[in-house]
Amino acid sequence: MTLGQIKALFPGATFEVVGAAWVTENDAFFRMTGTGLPGRTYLAFHDPRPENRRYSEEAAARVSELEKHPGPASDSESLSTERLIRDSFGKWASEPDEEALTISWIRWGPDEPIPLARYVSHYGAPEKSGFAEDDMRPYRAWPKRGVKVNLTDDEKNVASVEFEFTNSEMYTHCMEKVRTKADTSARAQLEVGCKARYPTAVAGAPVVPNTKRNLAGFAQRTSQPVRNLTITHSHLILIVGAMLRGMAFCCMQSS
Repeated sequence: MTLGQIKALFPGATFEVVGAAWVTENDAFFRMTGTGLPGRTYLAFHDPRPENRRYSEEAAARVSELEKHPGPASDSESLSTERLIRDSFGKWASEPDEEALTISWIRWGPDEPIPLARYVSHYGAPEKSGFAEDDMRPYRAWPKRGVKVNLTDDEKNVASVEFEFTNSEMYTHCMEKVRTKADTSARAQLEVGCKARYPTAVAGAPVVPNTKRNLAGFAQRTSQPVRNLTITHSHLILIVGAMLRGMAFCCMQSS
């Protein structure tokens, strides 16, 4: 889901750029505030434009080489494909923030700590636990579900929650974008970029991604558990549920 789609879902919200130290040219980080949104909500985005620009430039170099040294019919086909790759990635590299930035994860800090036991009752025993390397804060995580909770020092309460897409879901979304926006003759080459971006997800990813199913599953597992936590926490249903329902609707319209 893009920044523009999120802004459309929350027209009254304010999006403030946060200059976190870890933000690179491939990232964007915002704090979302507004009436009816208690706690602290942060949105992290992936910015694919630098990568797309590099793919376009690499294809442009190959086009230049093929044009300088024309060959048989097979080279002519390669030239046509490389031009499509150059133009497609070049177009994506020039998209504005609202179209280019894609949500990666969400962090929400409640107004008051939430008992860790409530998350365990819904997700089961944590799949991973430990202390964060940057601030040594204790955490519990369910990587397969894309959920991580940061704890208070006594490890009994949740100070903040992070929801993120798994690599498989990000890979599926990337492949869906290629298959809905790219020219048929260039898709095979463009899909290489998705595989390079999410290599750990390729082995288990479906050959033909079922975007509606995957997004619906993600929405279900992120919105269902929070219903029974606290009243202030219930706004995550609105944020995560509405965002994912919006994304699913968008993809159903394009499929």
